[in-house]
Amino acid sequence: MAEATTEADIERPARGQLRSALIAESFVLLSEKGLAGFSVAELARRLKVSTAAPYRHFRNREALLAVVAAQGRRRTHPRDGDRRTGRRSRPGRPARGHRGGVRAPRVRPRCRP
Repeated sequence: MAEATTEADIERPARGQLRSALIAESFVLLSEKGLAGFSVAELARRLKVSTAAPYRHFRNREALLAVVAAQGRRRTHPRDGDRRTGRRSRPGRPARGHRGGVRAPRVRPRCRP
């Protein structure tokens, strides 16, 4: 069984690693306190950074939790395909059929009476 980490065990993240450290520690904090007990201030305190530091990487608490949820889904279901095309996505490349943008609707010419 894994031992619970204490605040003394956690080191301040290296420069440029704060975003990934926030996400990783969010998993720990959520497992300990649940969604209702999750707070960005507590997360920053655990990582020994200012309470404003997480907001340099995430717009708000919900944006952070959305990324954590997406990564949690990828961890539990790594082989799921792209829901739009029904195909499995290839690592590092967009799914087939994805054009990277939205196509404008086709405009039909007006009929003259």
